[in-house]
Amino acid sequence: MSRTTPPTWRERAGSVLLYGAGLVFALPVYWMLVLSMSRPDQAASTAPPLVPTVPWRNFDAVFSAQDWPRYFANTILVAVSIAVLATLTSCLAAYALANVRLPGKRILFGLVIAAFVVPTELGFVPNFVLMRATGLLNTYWSLILPFAASPLGIFILRQRFLALPRELWEVAQTEGCSHLRYLFTIVLPSSRSAVAVTALISFIAGWNLFEWPLIFTTDETVRPVQVALSYFNNVDAGSSPTILAAAGVLVTVPVLAIYLLARRQLTAAMTGESPIGGTGER
Repeated sequence: MSRTTPPTWRERAGSVLLYGAGLVFALPVYWMLVLSMSRPDQAASTAPPLVPTVPWRNFDAVFSAQDWPRYFANTILVAVSIAVLATLTSCLAAYALANVRLPGKRILFGLVIAAFVVPTELGFVPNFVLMRATGLLNTYWSLILPFAASPLGIFILRQRFLALPRELWEVAQTEGCSHLRYLFTIVLPSSRSAVAVTALISFIAGWNLFEWPLIFTTDETVRPVQVALSYFNNVDAGSSPTILAAAGVLVTVPVLAIYLLARRQLTAAMTGESPIGGTGER
């Protein structure tokens, strides 16, 4: 009968650090949840509650103050559109950078990496001028099109595609398979985790848009939840931290739920999981 090797002190210290870091990140979320279900006087108390006391009263106040279903519908439309377009363009660009013989391919990939260090704020003015010239201000397109490509998604998918054996493409080519057919029938099914992570990252980025829609839209009919939350804080919630916390919970819970559902794909992609053996760059 084999015996399990006891963990070393380094493994124990690492576990303590990981659990401690997880607790640090989880406490603000838990406090927001408790605060959203507390009375205003409890939030200002020197001994605030550690468990909810008034489960739904604050949420009723939040829903009666603004047209939240409309704002959530706007955000879902924008976030899903960004996720679909960014994932599609990332798959095509990553495949070209990984598998297609192109002159200056390394330079192009270097430009993609350089896009990481360019602040988003630098694109506000030229994109605003472009959107105004094309008549797209105060439309969903002004919130979607600027994020239809994702440098991070291209990087993640390119690295995953490079891990696939070159022999796959050679065999597919002898069968008369085109690049697009090879991409959609062999490469993408073998890279589901990386594709899921790209879609997840793009969706979260679209869900958390704030400065961009604040500048590019003034029409309430296209207002996303992040901007609506800011208006709610300044106008409707006033000085009530419990009602504001309830609105924060409403905005945060959907994206947390999506992350929890996709955490396995995220872990697999970040750890380099590969169902088929790989060879590296070619």
